[in-house]
Formats: sequence, C-alpha cells, structure tokens
Amino acid sequence: MNKADLAAAGESNIGLARKTNEDNFCLLVPPERRTVFAMVADGLGGHHDGALASFICCRDLFYSYIGSDDERDLATPAAVELFLRREIEALNRKIFQRNYTDDAPCPMGSTIVGGLFATDFLVMFNVGDSRFYRFNPESGLTQVSTDHTLKSDPELRESLPRCCTSECLDHVVSRAIGTSSRVEPQIAVCPRRPGDRYLICSDGAYRYFSPERLAAILSEAAGPRQAVSRIMRDALLGGGHDNISAVALFAETATE
Repeated sequence: MNKADLAAAGESNIGLARKTNEDNFCLLVPPERRTVFAMVADGLGGHHDGALASFICCRDLFYSYIGSDDERDLATPAAVELFLRREIEALNRKIFQRNYTDDAPCPMGSTIVGGLFATDFLVMFNVGDSRFYRFNPESGLTQVSTDHTLKSDPELRESLPRCCTSECLDHVVSRAIGTSSRVEPQIAVCPRRPGDRYLICSDGAYRYFSPERLAAILSEAAGPRQAVSRIMRDALLGGGHDNISAVALFAETATE
C-alpha cells in the first residue's frame, strides 16, 4: 500500500504446454509516491524473441515511470496520457528498428496492457489482446481494454479468406508493439471509485474464465495475492495451454 491507497500482487507462470515463458509483468508500488504503475506484456507466440520483446516493454516503461515526476509528469489525467503515449511510441520505434536491423523472418513483438493509478483517477493503456478489468461491487465486472484482434476489426476481417474461422481470428492480434513502424495504443482515463478492484492479465489467463467467474474471484478474494493465486490455479487446472500472467490491485486495505 502506498499514497495511492492500492494493495497489489502479480505472478507469471510458464503454464503446462510451452517450453518458455514469453510473458513479463511489471508492478511498482513505491511507498513515497502518489502513483502506482502496473503492466503485463505478452510476447507474440511463433515470432522471433517474444520473451525479449515483452522484457524490453516492461523494462523501458519501468525506467520511464521511475524517471518521471509525480508532481509534474503525472499530476493530471492529461499529463499521464501524454506521458504514456510518448513512451509507448518510443518503445515501439525501438523494437521496430531492432527488427529491421536483425532482419528476422518473424519480427519480435509484444502485446502490452496496464495502468498508471493516481489517488482519484487511473489511465489505462493497451496494445493487443491482453486485458484490463475493473470490478466494483455496485457495477460488477467491466473490461476496460479493447481486444485488438482480427476478429474485433471488421475491415481486416472482411479482407481475409473465408477459410479463416472465428475461433482462429480470436487469437491473431491486429496491433502489437514492434511489428509496425507506427502503433496506436488504446488509452482511457477512468475515475477511481471506492471498492474498485482491478485485474491486468494476458490471454493465457483470461481465456479460462467466464466474466461471472472472474467477478466472483475478484469479489470474494481477501486481497490481491489471493485473487492472483486463484486465477493461476484455475488457469492451470483448465489446461494451462499458454503462459499465464496476472496482476491484481485492490483499492481498499485487505488482509490475506
């Protein structure tokens, strides 16, 4: 818990089928600051150096956040949005240029999702199909992020061969960090409300849960560590076919 009044926990697991873990996560809860930074990065499966791409995403945004100033760079929603957009564009350029130099057949890339939390607002960012959820006892579970997949993009979907099934398109991202010279992140400013609980996770975590089950886990957990542990356990019991990463943040003081 810090001055932003958030308790948080995170975990990443290789799962039961993959030989490497291409996920990374970053969680910073500095006691002296009025903000918290959390993110999950999921390296693109089947691409060159997915684990390295997700690591670079977490590392660079970690250093950008550490080097920022709560009083200046992160004082208002507009300032945070400008900060995130600038840093994500710089991150995309770095990985894209590295891909160009290496001339890899399948260029490395990563999805990213996360949030920068202040005392009375948060700014969510997302590129790809990892997700940001908010649970509140009054309004229930809401997916704040938008999935950037071929299935969710009607223009791209219409240009594909008819043999491409809906299930297949679900797992093909239409946006990622590093695979194109330009990237358009989703950035959303949201108010923080009493009782809010947040979940940031890769697709290897959420694919095993209905919205009702995720809401129940976030509602019933005594704290963020218990919520993350239950998500990890249930995802592994469900098959663990992908890497699994999750970060939970609870607005209220909670005991594990």
